Amino acid sequence: MASKAQLTGMTGTFLVAAQLSARGFIASTTSRSAAGADILVTDPECRVTYSIQVKTNSKKSTWWVLGNKEPPKGSKSHIYAFVNLRKGESGDVTADYYFAPSTVIRRIAEQGDGKNWKPYVVSRQRLNKYHDNWGLFENNR
Repeated sequence: MASKAQLTGMTGTFLVAAQLSARGFIASTTSRSAAGADILVTDPECRVTYSIQVKTNSKKSTWWVLGNKEPPKGSKSHIYAFVNLRKGESGDVTADYYFAPSTVIRRIAEQGDGKNWKPYVVSRQRLNKYHDNWGLFENNR
């Protein structure tokens, strides 16, 4: 049985893939056991490809957890998608999206200051300029 955290992550991943498809991209989710990439994306002519790592919060939050390890150096084609889910009155789910290249995330990620757990995190404040940054995909077409 899937945990609430797993369902939250899957919801964010499928929402990002659906939005990219609606924007004319071919988006395919990867196996849950694939490290690093949750979605593989290309334009219809297969000229530009991206891998996307999705981090999802079940409600509006001021930060996202990246994990226990420092983020890799990354590349311009590896994108992080940060998603805050929102439930409407009807129960429908909408979201706020933030997109940034992994090279940027490597620079702005901070190590948390928890007592027993110090994961790497990214704050929404540092991502504000990347809110609804769908142009990151469009600009390379």
